[in-house]
Amino acid sequence: MQTNRGVARLPPGHRFGRQRARATAAFVDTLARAFGLPKPAPITYYFTDDLGETLRALGLEFFPYGSDPVGGRSNVFARHAYAGLADAEGYRHELAHIVLAPEVSGRTSGLVAEGLMTWTGGSAGLDYAKLLPGLARHLSDHPELTLQSLLENPPPRVGTLDVGYAGLAVLCKLVFDRSGLAGLRALLSAGRDPSTIVTTAAKSLGIPPAELDSLWRRQCGVP
Repeated sequence: MQTNRGVARLPPGHRFGRQRARATAAFVDTLARAFGLPKPAPITYYFTDDLGETLRALGLEFFPYGSDPVGGRSNVFARHAYAGLADAEGYRHELAHIVLAPEVSGRTSGLVAEGLMTWTGGSAGLDYAKLLPGLARHLSDHPELTLQSLLENPPPRVGTLDVGYAGLAVLCKLVFDRSGLAGLRALLSAGRDPSTIVTTAAKSLGIPPAELDSLWRRQCGVP
């Protein structure tokens, strides 16, 4: 189906969720405006009801995607998004990758970039707010986990919870709320070294690095 924001390629028999699709198209425009980016060019959006089916349709018969068949992939250069889940018209994570590609460079940590996309576009079919309870439970159960250790060795995704994605989403939002786009862009440009990322985040927040973990945990919902 053609829209003013691109083309949706539907699986056979799927009943198109027009309202969800319109809300997602509005999200694309709103996200670009929030970052001061030009109005996005059209995006082609492919989806099925299952990520494995989506990947197989792309010719990736044995592509690893974990135990939960909910998620997506994107081709930023072709402006293609691929999703696999029910109600996929509302899946925004891969669209965020395409819209915010100008904010991400070769210097950006992959996990910080995924945090940005998870904050703005959600993950695993859930929006940012719905990811926080699971993240808070995990951090409560693992008091030894720090931002630096998370950047160095993120735990594997379990179900819809990816602690690395959600944890860095909280950091991106925290930096943006405290220091705006300038602080967020400093974080995205900090490179891939975990110590440098932590130091840059603390500097953007105006706090000593030693205080960052406790502030971050509180923002994640840990008492």
